[in-house]
Formats: sequence, C-alpha cells, structure tokens
Amino acid sequence: MEAFLCLKLEFMKFRKSFLKFIFIFPAALYISILSIGLHFKRASFLKYGNLKDGFSGLLLANHLMLFWPFILLLCVISVSIYLFYIETANNSLTSVCSSKLKRSSIYLGKWMLLILSTFLLILIGDLALAVTAKLFNIPMKENGLLFKYTCFEFLCSFGLISFQMFLTSLFKSIETSAVISLIAAVVFNAIGAGKDLVPYIPYLCFTNSTPFSNTTILRKTILVSLIYFIVFLILGIINFNFRDIRE
Repeated sequence: MEAFLCLKLEFMKFRKSFLKFIFIFPAALYISILSIGLHFKRASFLKYGNLKDGFSGLLLANHLMLFWPFILLLCVISVSIYLFYIETANNSLTSVCSSKLKRSSIYLGKWMLLILSTFLLILIGDLALAVTAKLFNIPMKENGLLFKYTCFEFLCSFGLISFQMFLTSLFKSIETSAVISLIAAVVFNAIGAGKDLVPYIPYLCFTNSTPFSNTTILRKTILVSLIYFIVFLILGIINFNFRDIRE
C-alpha cells in the first residue's frame, strides 16, 4: 500500500531530524519530577486520593499534580507540527505533492507516524512511572492497573491525533498552525471546562484517562475520541487533497 511507503519515507526523515530527542525529554522530565516529589513528599504522593495502595496514589498524583497529561499533549502537538515543518523548512512540500505519490497517501503516512509516536510517548511515560516506583520500592499491588491506564490513554488519544493532524495541515503557514495549537492547549488546560464539555475538547482528552476517573466521563471521552478519529481523518485527507501547496 502506497501509504506505508510514505510512512517509511517519514521514518527516514524522522531518523535524520532532532525530533527523536523529544522522546527522551518526557521520560527524563517525568523521572526527575517524580523522584523529587517522592523524595520530599513521599507520604503525600502515596496517599493521594485516599486510594487503597501506594502505587495507585502515585499514579493519580502524577496524573493530576505533576501535569503528565499536559506534557504528553505538548509532545503530541510538537510531533504533528514537525511532520509538516520538515518539508516547509526546505521548501520541498510542493515537489513532494507533485510526485507520483497520492496526496492522500502522503497525508496517511504522516498520520500513521503521529499515531506511532503518540503510542510510543505514552509507553515511555508509563514505563518511567513504573521505573520510578521500582526505584523507590513502591509495589504495584493491583494487577493490571498500569496496563489499564496505558490502554485508556491510547483510546483517549485517537481523537486528538486526527484532529491535530487536520489542524496542522489546514493552514499554509506552519507557524500559524503551531501558534493556534499551542494557545488552544494552554488556554483549555489553564481554565479547564465543565464536565459535560471535557469529552468534546481534543486538548483535554488525557484529563480523565485514569482508571480512577469518572466512569461516565471516561466512556464518553473514549467514544468521542473514536468518532473524532474517523471524522477528522476524512476531513484532513479532503483538505490536503485540495490544498494549495505552492510555496
């Protein structure tokens, strides 16, 4: 399939770019912040939310107090922007889209790489949580808790992935896409939103993605995420097919 050829080309560009270092950043930041927090306020972290075991408290404290959802969101936005910035920086988008490759395949190649990158970022973050817990001798008593957390993050991220790809490709100026995305991410996470609106805002998709989140909101968030995943993928392909890409 041509889209997988485009994915391979995106991987080649990815390997030569500095973007690969963005996967090191969240893990290093994550472990550092968690370690500092556990060193000075271990009891507060382990009892956070009055949950039944220390690791559950640590997971929830990390999610709500240490801004992991926001860090993850910024990393996903950064990857999506850079996927288009690569061609914009060297003025090669016109030649790429003028090649024999279908525009839809080019778009799908970038979209699939963003999916893989998001999944990898989530795995790195959750692995960092597990490693930190191990270093501080915090046992995981509830079987499958971290696995459930990872799965919920995956499911909640689908809508964000397609929406962010659509938004990034919508504007001819990559700077405009970057500014709008970052402002929206900061504003929505700073002021929050009502419980009824949270599932419908892609930039708040990770807010209720823990096993301890409100079940109704979590289910609605996952359902909306899957709908956005399909809708914004279709809109993104249509937009990219008819977009004026002349520099």
